[in-house]
Amino acid sequence: YSLRNRMVDQLYTTNIYTKQGRDFAWADGKGLTIYNLGSGHSRYPNVKGIDLLADRGADIVHNLDSAPWPIADSSVDLLVSFQTFEHLSDLVVAMQEVHRVLKPGGQLVVEVPYFRHPGAFQDPTHKHFFTAVTMEYFCRTAKRGPVYTTFAFTQKGFWYGWPRSNSFLARMAKQLITRHHHAYDRFWSIFFPVPMVVYELEKQG
Repeated sequence: YSLRNRMVDQLYTTNIYTKQGRDFAWADGKGLTIYNLGSGHSRYPNVKGIDLLADRGADIVHNLDSAPWPIADSSVDLLVSFQTFEHLSDLVVAMQEVHRVLKPGGQLVVEVPYFRHPGAFQDPTHKHFFTAVTMEYFCRTAKRGPVYTTFAFTQKGFWYGWPRSNSFLARMAKQLITRHHHAYDRFWSIFFPVPMVVYELEKQG
């Protein structure tokens, strides 16, 4: 279990979504290779941004719909993406690129709108909609292997809404709906839809 793996563990999703803000997590990322996919105007210490538009200050200007991405094979410790994957034309190709550029044991943290929330549909450029099990189609689980790819990830974490909640009631509610995610996706979310979902995947060696 290498020093790099221990450092990546310190950057688990719950650390990224802290009360102090996302900058808090990146202080531990020094020495790691981290990219923000679809970075927009966001800038984080020790993180390279990739974005389609040149006027947003990204380190790399590139259309993520165009593969291959300008990142070397097996060179990245952590990929993060906030509200971007829903815009991509081909999610399978994007996940192929994620797998290609991550080191074995490297992680992807991706935040996307929840399919039931109005925000998922109000933007006409959204092309994909996400439930609790969407990313499991790229993972090896007890129930299935990856469906659309020859490679596999491990799902290390999944959260409805923001992974960090300061309220005890909010934490309990999220634990309940996560434990019963099939019932939440099918029924309960009709009345109480969360704004987004977050997945944490790890590349299998």
